[in-house]
Amino acid sequence: MDALPLLHEYSALATSPSKAASKVSTSTTAFQIVTTMAGTGILQLPYTVAQGGWITLFLLLLVAAITNWTNRLLVASLYLGPTADRLPGYPEVGKAAFGYTGYVLVQIFHKFTLFGVSSIFLILAAKFLTEGLGGDGDGLLDHTSFFSPGTDWTKIWTIVSAICVLFPVIYYRTLGEN
Repeated sequence: MDALPLLHEYSALATSPSKAASKVSTSTTAFQIVTTMAGTGILQLPYTVAQGGWITLFLLLLVAAITNWTNRLLVASLYLGPTADRLPGYPEVGKAAFGYTGYVLVQIFHKFTLFGVSSIFLILAAKFLTEGLGGDGDGLLDHTSFFSPGTDWTKIWTIVSAICVLFPVIYYRTLGEN
């Protein structure tokens, strides 16, 4: 059991009614994820329109329509496997459509997407921390701090962001730990 700590924790959670009752519902979790993602996107809209003009609202609606259409295609394709059961994920959709080559290509693109999203998150977090907390002459840490004037603050804040994201992943074995 020591080799599979998450499986062991899951089985303990499933048998303990006191721990199971304290879980957050799926709908609450989905609501929190959607509001967080939508909130951060909506906060950028005025800046986007100011930079790109009113045409950006049209482009935003166009992208929303295309995203809606492709998501409907993806959900429909989840049920087009050899059996009537739902396919478990993206790679299986690629396999059902294009065989083993589709499976491999979807795996590769899916992993690159996950890597790219996390890289963009770290870059944006570093940018916002540099602008908010400073380091380039603005914010709480100005150029007279204990770092030299030529310090690359974006690199420093990228490392700080990565540590803040990685700490819970490394420190906690499961999401239920406090």
